[in-house]
Amino acid sequence: MQDIRLLELELTNYRNIEHEVYVFNGKNAKIVGENRIGKTNTLEAIYFLLTNYLLDGSSDLNALKPLADTQRVVAVKGTFQVGDKEITLEKKYEENWVKTRGTNDKVLKGHTETYIFNGIPQETARQYYDLLNEHFGFRNDIKGDVDVAQMLTNPLYLGNLGDSKDWTGLRSFIIKLIGDVTDDEVYAEEPSTRVIKEDLDKALGKTENVKKLYNNDIKAYEEKIKGYEANIELLEKTPTPTDEQVAVATEKKKEHEANIVRIQSGIGKSKEVEDLEAKVFDAKKAVLERNTQEFTAYQETGDPNKPLKDEIKKAEADLAEWVGKKIDTNDEIRDANGDEKLATIHMETCASQRKRLLEEYHKLEDQKTDVDKQVQTTCPTCGKPLDEDKVKEAKEAYLKGIQDKQNSIVEEGKKVAEELRKYEEAKNNAHDKVVKYNEELVAIDKEIDARKKHVDELKNRGGLNTSFTESDELKAMRNNLTNLESQLLTAKQKESENNTKSADLIEQEREAIAEHQKVLNDKAYYDRQMQTLEAVRNQKQEASRNLGDVEQKKEMLDTFIYTKLRLLDNHVAKVFGDMKFQLIKENINGGFDPVCKPYIYDIDKNESTNTLWKSGSKSEKIITGIAIVEHIKAHLGLNNLPYLFDEGGEISTDTFSTKFKTDAQIVCVKVEDNIMKPVVINF
Repeated sequence: MQDIRLLELELTNYRNIEHEVYVFNGKNAKIVGENRIGKTNTLEAIYFLLTNYLLDGSSDLNALKPLADTQRVVAVKGTFQVGDKEITLEKKYEENWVKTRGTNDKVLKGHTETYIFNGIPQETARQYYDLLNEHFGFRNDIKGDVDVAQMLTNPLYLGNLGDSKDWTGLRSFIIKLIGDVTDDEVYAEEPSTRVIKEDLDKALGKTENVKKLYNNDIKAYEEKIKGYEANIELLEKTPTPTDEQVAVATEKKKEHEANIVRIQSGIGKSKEVEDLEAKVFDAKKAVLERNTQEFTAYQETGDPNKPLKDEIKKAEADLAEWVGKKIDTNDEIRDANGDEKLATIHMETCASQRKRLLEEYHKLEDQKTDVDKQVQTTCPTCGKPLDEDKVKEAKEAYLKGIQDKQNSIVEEGKKVAEELRKYEEAKNNAHDKVVKYNEELVAIDKEIDARKKHVDELKNRGGLNTSFTESDELKAMRNNLTNLESQLLTAKQKESENNTKSADLIEQEREAIAEHQKVLNDKAYYDRQMQTLEAVRNQKQEASRNLGDVEQKKEMLDTFIYTKLRLLDNHVAKVFGDMKFQLIKENINGGFDPVCKPYIYDIDKNESTNTLWKSGSKSEKIITGIAIVEHIKAHLGLNNLPYLFDEGGEISTDTFSTKFKTDAQIVCVKVEDNIMKPVVINF
């Protein structure tokens, strides 16, 4: 660190100063005189030489122009003692006024700036500031969050910056100066905060993002728990039949199902019909055998027409065979018609069941649109609207219950549809058989007619003795066959009527089952709801645990932030000793917010007071500001540039000698009446 002192300042056409040379031959100096004669302009010119800005940090170089004639060249020249060397800095500012063609009027076409270092003009401003940086130890042609030149020359700069809207820049600068606190330091200080290490690592150490994450998680879990509670309340109200009702319904359902099996077993061919069919078959067989025996005996009597009769016998046997085929085909047609009718009965039963299921399904569908009336939206006690989330959960559960019942109906409907498909297939098969056998019957009738005609032709041949007559026993057998066929026809008609009645009975049994099935369905629905209730309770319990974990993490995050800021305060002392910078402030929520507020420094006690910067007097602020800069210069190894400030009238001579703990030169301004131009007083 070396001292840099101003030795001489020469101003030409600088604002309201036409030309002056000021000599600074003491450690400190005051520029005195009446108001508005250029004291502050002189101070500003010193700062302008060191930077490309004015004292307020602005870059409005138009403010440098002479007030009397703006077209004059502005020149500022200063000689500085830098260690054991003298260095001269000089800047010139000149506007370019150009005559317009054809007139005597001049037009401003920009300006030029000249930078001279130790009498040598520099080609660019950058070269000038490179030399300034090399010899003076700083550059200020590019600004950062903290203006280094202002910091080193203006003792009020840092304190005022801390009270401005741009205090974050100062805080960042101070933290870089003192060294930030690492997360590992916090974990070492407060090991319990390691629980949030993973979350902080994912957020790259940004505590505000982690806090936002925790707050969002807490809100989400609270909303989930509220929804679970509403769902639990609704599920707990699910109605259920008693165990006795379920037992009765189960037993009654079994009884009706057994009745259906019993009734269905009686549908089809009855035993009476089967017995009569067997008797008719036996009677036909007996008649045919008896007829053959008697006719054979007749032929064996030596009848002269035997050859013809043998031919007739053969033709009649052929005819009888086709008649037998017709009888068998008629039996097949009758059986197929019975099967078709039985399948039709079953189809009607399925259709009736399907109609009932559709009516139940649509009735439930209508209940969906009536959900607002079914779900309570106001408190039954006070009449106030219930929580919207709870109402929403209740409606969803109500609709889910209806949907479960509809799903059960759909499953039952699928079974009915499958039965209907099978009976429809059976009916079509039976009908196809009827059509097939009828076609065969037509062909058989043609064969029978042809064979009857052939028999008649043989019998009508001349000389045939047709004296053969049946015996009384054979006639009786034929009469018995006719009676049996009549009984069989009556039995089949009765069988058809009984099958129709059985279908009606089956439908009645199914309707009875539906009533008991509803009780069982309600019990099954209740059991499913209770399973859902247990799952929701577990979900609520898990969400509550997660909520507790996040709330604990949030507390640990607050502890982490507080610990980090507290350790950061400890770091301040490494650079500033007993000078106090407030870097944290407790907020109304019990947490801590970042700030950057310096406190007024008592130079005699060598410690900070409880007075914030903004509440201090001008002299207190200047004393504190110089003390702050001195600590920073010592820490960073910066040179002692002159302090420049406008409040010299606030500072007593004693303060210069006892309160300013600095080796740097101080140049300030003080108002003195009856002094018509700036005068430098060195001391």
